[in-house]
Amino acid sequence: MNTILNLSLILWGFISMMRSTDLPEIRRLYQRAPLSKEDGLTFFRLMQPVGSTAIPLINCYKGAAEMIQAKYALNPMVKAEKV
Repeated sequence: MNTILNLSLILWGFISMMRSTDLPEIRRLYQRAPLSKEDGLTFFRLMQPVGSTAIPLINCYKGAAEMIQAKYALNPMVKAEKV
């Protein structure tokens, strides 16, 4: 019984995460982020609240957002922190 309850909660969490995350918007910003500093910052801010329990695809976008921010850093030490 506990196993069924746990699996139901996990499934519910994934479904609610997918509803709350606007994947087409994330993809659009991902494509534009390397071209525009403003879009890069918007993409980074959108991905900031994503935790390690999120869907793996969303976690990958979060990592990409952090790497894109390194492109816009002027200080080499800041770039090294981003990477």
